[in-house]
Amino acid sequence: MRTYEAVFILDERKIEDRGDTFARAVAGHIKDLRGKVRERRSLGRRQLAYKINKRSSGVYWDFVFDLDPARLSAFEDKYRLNETVLRLVVFLYDPPPAGYQPRPARRHEAR
Repeated sequence: MRTYEAVFILDERKIEDRGDTFARAVAGHIKDLRGKVRERRSLGRRQLAYKINKRSSGVYWDFVFDLDPARLSAFEDKYRLNETVLRLVVFLYDPPPAGYQPRPARRHEAR
């Protein structure tokens, strides 16, 4: 088993409840693949740096999970053609150093 981190960008027009239902389905899929979810968190709605499929914003979800490397392609394949997912990136998890505190999210003010 290896530890991975997956970041999903979801199309906000195709999800309800800010993606909570989608996140539960992803966690269930990881368990079905005999993996273990360590952490699951919503990063909220954010503006994209560039448009993806004519969308300028998306809802971000971050997962940290343990999974057998042989099953990783099955995990990625499930979401590759999913219309709800604008982008999926999976990489090996590198835990943050001890004492690390993330900076609070900034709210963009309308001008």
